[in-house]
Amino acid sequence: MYTHNGGTYWMGPVGYDSTSTRYYCIEEAMPSTMRIGSVSPLPDSPQNRRLAALLHKYQHVHNSDYTQTALAIIMHDAFDTTTGAAGWAATRETLQQYPQLFKRVDELLAEAPLLVPETMAMELEYDDVARTGAVRLRIHNSDGDPVSGIPFTLTIDGPARFGNGSATVSGTSGDYTTVITWHATGDGPVTVSGSVMLPSIDRIISSQDMVALGSGYVQALDEVTVPVRTTFNPTISTRTSPKSIDTGAPVTDDVQVSALPGSGAWPRGAQVHARGWYFGGLPVSALGGTVCAKRTRHRS
Repeated sequence: MYTHNGGTYWMGPVGYDSTSTRYYCIEEAMPSTMRIGSVSPLPDSPQNRRLAALLHKYQHVHNSDYTQTALAIIMHDAFDTTTGAAGWAATRETLQQYPQLFKRVDELLAEAPLLVPETMAMELEYDDVARTGAVRLRIHNSDGDPVSGIPFTLTIDGPARFGNGSATVSGTSGDYTTVITWHATGDGPVTVSGSVMLPSIDRIISSQDMVALGSGYVQALDEVTVPVRTTFNPTISTRTSPKSIDTGAPVTDDVQVSALPGSGAWPRGAQVHARGWYFGGLPVSALGGTVCAKRTRHRS
């Protein structure tokens, strides 16, 4: 609270709505009825992106470190055009007796650019052995550091599903590159598209105009595509040496299994089973008869 021009005032949010969104005055010389008239989003601009990012991060932070008071001052500085003894310039001069407020203002303004996403991109990875992949979602500021708290939605199209079994996944970015896993379900191209929700500011027309954190605006991400394959075509061959053995001697051969060219890598954990026969004590004339002895081999 502070005294100015013969009156006592409060510098900070002027109120809340049913969603706990804070409202900040931008007409210092006007009394407030706390009634909302029309609401419209402020135009997109570098300044408004930074201010929206501050409101987004500190919307529910208490005022123990003067954050809410500093936010109110920042909003007045950006949008308040009132003049005269009761206007913003005169009020701001009165508030200079509290240097801790403007120290916090400077801290928030220095932080604001780092809260604004500048680079938003996806990278699509695929392991053709495990038949699994990952989407790496990068939401970075101008310094190349991750920006947290940004909602996103991703959609996968083609023979694949995300780790939750769905074609769509939503979340919020953290202080790191966001990684979303997926797995192939067939053969063909897989495309991932998505969007992020960036913070915005609304202007509220009332007896005393105000600003508040808006519902945000959607920005699409460039889609990425990768080919996937789950099927493969194995081939098997065997070489037996010698061609004839003595009765009771062990039978040995060399069995080779491989994937045909163009059929993709061997899937992890896949098995190929092969059956083969050998004949003992049979003359050539008996080769068309019934064969009883059999063995089974497999390679995995």
